[in-house]
Amino acid sequence: MAADPNGATSAPRFRDRAARVMTARPVVPEYPSRVDLHTHSCRSDGVLEPRALVDAAAAAGIRVLALADHDTLAGVRELFREGTPELPLDLLPAVEINSIAAGIESLWEGELHILGLGVDPADEAFEAALERQRQSRSIRFGMMLARLRDLGMPVDVGAAALVTEPGSSLGRPRSHGS
Repeated sequence: MAADPNGATSAPRFRDRAARVMTARPVVPEYPSRVDLHTHSCRSDGVLEPRALVDAAAAAGIRVLALADHDTLAGVRELFREGTPELPLDLLPAVEINSIAAGIESLWEGELHILGLGVDPADEAFEAALERQRQSRSIRFGMMLARLRDLGMPVDVGAAALVTEPGSSLGRPRSHGS
């Protein structure tokens, strides 16, 4: 990767277009943010349990948090479950859905991430659509494992070991002990 004079690095080119530009330094606002509209718990590819995520966000000064796990509202439902202690912030039910968008050249690998804010966790038709997304994700994961094995890579990962909670979405490997 090449760096420009401001410290930004450019990712490898994809289809003769710059794929992504990433900054070497994090962007830190002058004042603490009070809203975070895009977080993930370990119900998809985050590292914290939903309640631990909420508590950490509240401790950092967040007052409104959107829990937007990939293809699942399991964490949101868990936090809204009857008998659950009151949350220290306002929780906005959200979900992130990945989609393939054909014909949009500027998208990284043709993938589009859709962030749904204020979704209804009790909507059964929406949950059925999310379940189909989770099943597709699991099938894709199995295909990747098979391809790696075909290439002679010694990969043996049980998908059941990666998804431990009902309704969770298969995501990137993460630490469940964190």
